[in-house]
Amino acid sequence: MKKKICKMWDYHWKFYGWPLVLLLALVLLLWAVAAVGLPSYREYLQLRGLARVTEQQVAKLQNFALSHSDYDSYMAGKSKELAGLRPKLPQCRDGTDAQTMVQQLAVAQGVQIDSLESAEHQEKASPTGKQAVQEGLRVFALRGEAQGDYYAVLRWLRQLESRQARVRELKLQGTAEGMVKAQLVINVYGMNKNS
Repeated sequence: MKKKICKMWDYHWKFYGWPLVLLLALVLLLWAVAAVGLPSYREYLQLRGLARVTEQQVAKLQNFALSHSDYDSYMAGKSKELAGLRPKLPQCRDGTDAQTMVQQLAVAQGVQIDSLESAEHQEKASPTGKQAVQEGLRVFALRGEAQGDYYAVLRWLRQLESRQARVRELKLQGTAEGMVKAQLVINVYGMNKNS
């Protein structure tokens, strides 16, 4: 009986043993990759990304250091850039010129202005609202209400921004006629003609 069992074992080992050993070796290899290789690969990718971010920061800092190594030429370049931006500012003597510009832009876009007044007296009353005038730059605060088609109001607001005005407060409300009513506070930045 013992010979029969040994013969049967040899027969089964010949056909099923080596594939079973190979399958177990493959399972062991996959387990090793999953347990050790994948976490190590994830850590490698994180470190590589961190190294890339560090290289970019170093490059930015080197460029910054190179551009600021000569402070006088840096200031001259910034002054030239500022001089190029100044002609884009509207020439305003007072709040009336700023109001006229805002009204002309509204008419051009088909927006009806219901009210527009200077908000400077309210700005001076609050300590946080005081605007400084430096190097000829003036800030005119205007408070108003306007109405028109939704897209016309949006075009008007874009035109204001392109003319160096900043919409500080904006409240839009739809009306029964399908129009949009806007309540807003605008800061118009301009160059003083006298400066």
